[in-house]
Amino acid sequence: MKIGIDIDDTIADSYDSFLKCAFEYDKTLRNTGIVSKKRLYHYDFDWTEEEISNFYKVYFGRSFGGVTPKEDAMEILKKLKDEGHQIVYITSRNNMDTKFSAYDITMEWMRKYNVPYDEVITECNDKEAICLREKVDVFIDDSESQCTNTARNKDIMVILYDEFNMHVDYDKSPRANTWNEIYNIIKSME
Repeated sequence: MKIGIDIDDTIADSYDSFLKCAFEYDKTLRNTGIVSKKRLYHYDFDWTEEEISNFYKVYFGRSFGGVTPKEDAMEILKKLKDEGHQIVYITSRNNMDTKFSAYDITMEWMRKYNVPYDEVITECNDKEAICLREKVDVFIDDSESQCTNTARNKDIMVILYDEFNMHVDYDKSPRANTWNEIYNIIKSME
C-alpha cells in the first residue's frame, strides 16, 4: 500500500516549535500574543503580511527545523515501512520567500529522527492532485480542508489526524487521535 502523509502536526509537533519562535518575534512587535485560537500558525497573531514575511525570513529554519516527532509516530512509521508499505510525505512547507529551503530543512529533520520514507514532496498546496499523481492509497493529514478535498476521490482512503481539531464536524473518513489508531485503520484495510 502507498501511504501519503502530511508532516507538520501529523508526524511532527510543529505548532509548539513555531509558537516558541512566534512569541519571541511578537515581543519585538506589539506583544499582543495570540489573538485567534485556530492553530493557523502566523494567522493566530495580529501580524501584517509584511510582519509575517519578516518572521519567516528570520525564524523559518528555527521554527520548522526544531520540531520533535509526535508520540509513537516514528515507531508506527518504521513498522509500516518494515511491513512493505511505501511512504511518501506530502507537505505544504514552502520556502516562504526566504533564503531557507523547505526541502533541505525537512530532509535534515528526517535524517535527525531516522524518519522512514520513499519520497518527500514539499510546497504542495493541492495535496489531492499529488495523491492522485503518486497513486496514494491512504492519505493522512491534520488539515480538515486537505482531507475533505482529497476524500472527494473515492479511490483514496483519507484519515483525519485530529489531535486539535475535534470540533470539526467531519464524516468523510475515519478519524484518528493517535498513531496506534492510524496503524489499526491501515491494518484493517489490508
